[in-house]
Amino acid sequence: MTTLSPPPTQLNPLHAVRHATQQVRHYFLKLRFDHPALNTTLSLNGPNVIGVRSPFVPHWNTTLTHHGVHPVALIEAQEASHSLTQALDHLVAHHVITRTQLQQLAERRFIQAMLPLTWQHTTATLIPSPTPPPTPHTRIVPALHEVNQLAQHLTPAARALQPEHQFLADPAHVVPEADDHPHTLVYRAALRGLFLQDKAARLLLRWDQLTHIILCSGCT
Repeated sequence: MTTLSPPPTQLNPLHAVRHATQQVRHYFLKLRFDHPALNTTLSLNGPNVIGVRSPFVPHWNTTLTHHGVHPVALIEAQEASHSLTQALDHLVAHHVITRTQLQQLAERRFIQAMLPLTWQHTTATLIPSPTPPPTPHTRIVPALHEVNQLAQHLTPAARALQPEHQFLADPAHVVPEADDHPHTLVYRAALRGLFLQDKAARLLLRWDQLTHIILCSGCT
């Protein structure tokens, strides 16, 4: 186990991830925060991230369903497989989705996980792990550049919102947008009392997209 930042020093999470790319083996990078709701674990293989565990990112099934993969195809892939990698391979082999599309989805998942962390500070720990089977990967450096670009447009109000904050919606309010519009989906999630991190994960909205909707609605 390797701790990248000896206490009490803490790193910016993006710097911690970039620093971890210097490793040539497969590692788990654990990012731990004073605010436990932000805790994130990345599976890294050299310059690539091949797995994300984040409160802002859903299970791959949700990602695939949101992308348009039919639930029946997902069930068939799961029944024919013993791992996520095998299930994704099954979907590709049966022409349900392409490798390129999977890599694009993997990059979105990484960006969705990292964006709410950009202005935080973390203690980062690297844990060696056996080399995993091939999975959709994301080139870390270009993806971090995109995260930085998106973060620059986040307002102080958006950065001040916390994962456990709730958007209090008026049940009598009529949302003018279509049923599948993000504003409508956020409103319905608010009626269910979901926290912001749950809204981000279930609706597959980046932090900038979600906070923009919340703040434009004028009530948190």
